[in-house]
Amino acid sequence: MTPAVRCGVLVIVLLVSAGCGGPGRSTSAEGIAPTIVSVDLSPQPAYANNTLTALVRLKGTDGSSVHYAYQWRKNDQIIDGATEAALPNTFFKKGDVVTVTVTAGNGRQAGVAMTSHPSTITDSAPVVMAVALTPAPLHQQMTVHAAVQSSDVDGDTISYGYQWLKDGVPIPGETGESLDGAMVSRGNRIQVQVTPFDGEVRGDARLSEPVTVKNAPPRITSQPTTSLDRDDTYVYQVAAEDSDGDPIIYSLTSAPEGMTIDPESGLIRWKVTRKDKGIHPIEITVANDDGAKTMQRYDLRIDDLTEPSTPSQF
Repeated sequence: MTPAVRCGVLVIVLLVSAGCGGPGRSTSAEGIAPTIVSVDLSPQPAYANNTLTALVRLKGTDGSSVHYAYQWRKNDQIIDGATEAALPNTFFKKGDVVTVTVTAGNGRQAGVAMTSHPSTITDSAPVVMAVALTPAPLHQQMTVHAAVQSSDVDGDTISYGYQWLKDGVPIPGETGESLDGAMVSRGNRIQVQVTPFDGEVRGDARLSEPVTVKNAPPRITSQPTTSLDRDDTYVYQVAAEDSDGDPIIYSLTSAPEGMTIDPESGLIRWKVTRKDKGIHPIEITVANDDGAKTMQRYDLRIDDLTEPSTPSQF
């Protein structure tokens, strides 16, 4: 080959090279693929009632729209159907380890995928929602119980720690689920503080509303005779007691005409005649001097009155 030919070839090669690109020309008609700098999961720490979200940070782009592809994994296994930036809490539970792999693209080409650091779903603390004291109303010498409503996101079994208080001061040694009635006197303000525990984490303590111990009504301890068919006088001794030691007053709030009750002793007497045959509703009220009261209601049946039999005389 002559130099002229060789030169011609050289010229052709140089022209082709220049036609394929040179200084000041675009390197690609597809632009620059987005570059992911970091992928983080939020919130941290994560609990079983959270929704996990992938937070992606990019290096500067060429202005093109960025498209993301997400692939979530739980315990190193791909989660089917989880392809969005957020992962609902229906996909995981306490103890699961979750990651997300994110790929960013500009619609024409994809960049390099990046995977987040693993996030372990943390045990959620149990929550006491309400504490009530029973019985209600509360009277002196009554044993007090704590009725607790609580919840645990993870479904763990919850146990409780108790501290009872009287008039705002913790009662030493009273840390059970009930308070001995010997500790309860009229006028005291009783509370309990409850702390939940799920076997791993203790939740926040909750203090009940104070309950004031009220004056107890008297208690009727006797039972009446409810029929009469021989004697001509009805007698019933009402017996009652008051746990606070208050004086007791007896009265009849419903009774047949002529029936009386001693307000101090509680003795009922009624002179019965044949015209009183039938059913007579009776209501007895026993009250203390603080106004607390108890009622006893019953029906007294009067049958045909007969004379008591007289022994034969020989």
